[in-house]
Amino acid sequence: MLVLMACLVLSQSKQVVLDAVGDVMLGRNVGKRIAREGLESVSKGIREELTRADLALGNLECAITSAPFVVSKRFLLRADPSKVGALKPFGFTALSLANNHSGDCGNVGVLETQSKLRSIGTVPVGPQLDPIILERNGLKIGVLGILDLPTHWESNSVLPIALKRLRSKVDVVVVMVHWGHEGSHSLEATQVSLATKLAGLGVDLVLGSHPHVLQPVHWVKGADGHRSLVAFSLGNFVFDAPAGDQRLSMILSVKLGTHGVEQFKVVPVRIDRGYPQLGSFDFLL
Repeated sequence: MLVLMACLVLSQSKQVVLDAVGDVMLGRNVGKRIAREGLESVSKGIREELTRADLALGNLECAITSAPFVVSKRFLLRADPSKVGALKPFGFTALSLANNHSGDCGNVGVLETQSKLRSIGTVPVGPQLDPIILERNGLKIGVLGILDLPTHWESNSVLPIALKRLRSKVDVVVVMVHWGHEGSHSLEATQVSLATKLAGLGVDLVLGSHPHVLQPVHWVKGADGHRSLVAFSLGNFVFDAPAGDQRLSMILSVKLGTHGVEQFKVVPVRIDRGYPQLGSFDFLL
């Protein structure tokens, strides 16, 4: 009888392993290397690590489109649509478009990017404040993308409403947020403030991008005592980063359950000529 009851409890357990990475960019020198070495070359050093998880998320730091650039700024990021197949072996469940580069080629570019991602079985998140709901192993996970930069943030008033609605439909809430200061390991006051607000709104996991370097991963408590695990910046992942800290990356592997984040670990990654490779380094959480 004891064995039977133990098996019953185990069968009712809902757990999902989610792997999260930082910026994924298929243009510029990465695109040139793909053209030389083939679509499969991008993921060969790391694909098995990501495909072990039930879900894999990241930030798509470029438009995937043949449309021309429509904005003028220092960095414009676009990848040829023929390169989208390089993402498939990673097994990305969803990629966020809530960033400052998804719109580099205008609305036409956004729509084509979304279409190209869907063609390989990857769900686009954003760039609008529209959540998606993923279900694995009986667990419902809501994912929302937020762009929180001084010249882009427009959703502060509707964010609590969107999260409240999402919270009522799912077991776990994940927010992917583009924030902070490029090249800085230090946290901005705005990052800490928003992380605290998100925790208070019932968010279980916050996945940060934009600084292009790693920032701390730790627990943040909201006003009501709810705790969120916050990865303030996951750095680059597939990116033609310059030498130095921008080539240090990681996979954040999180075990989710009905009460949110149960466990997490960091898998060190190094970027070699734009491609991620399993590596090792000291990173203070």
